[in-house]
Amino acid sequence: MAKIAEKVLIAEGCRTSAQRLIAVLQSEGISDIQVVQSGVKALVLAEQDAYDLVILGNNLDELCGMEVSVKLRDFEGYDEVPVISLLSSSTMEDIKQVRAASFDGWMAKPLDYPKVVKFLGAISYFHSKKGANIGW
Repeated sequence: MAKIAEKVLIAEGCRTSAQRLIAVLQSEGISDIQVVQSGVKALVLAEQDAYDLVILGNNLDELCGMEVSVKLRDFEGYDEVPVISLLSSSTMEDIKQVRAASFDGWMAKPLDYPKVVKFLGAISYFHSKKGANIGW
């Protein structure tokens, strides 16, 4: 199986969710992971460095994940980077907002380790094939 990503940016307000994501990514051989709790800080890091996967929670300091995703797409090269939303709930309204905010997919909390691995593999595959927006 191909590596999901080389360099990952996680912006997540919940430390437990961030720690679970880090564990999953590290188990997949990814060690270059930046974690922040601020939407503004996520944008600063993304502007300074190139990430090949971005995972955004919605409850961030300063800017929510939806706002970060929209702004991120204006950065050079980030139109080709998978951007994933972490949702506390996954109602139809939440999913409509995710799609409107230019996310490539979403994961609902609580995060389940095996499902996260499968989802990130799928999003990586579909994104490389210019596939559809997916959720798990």
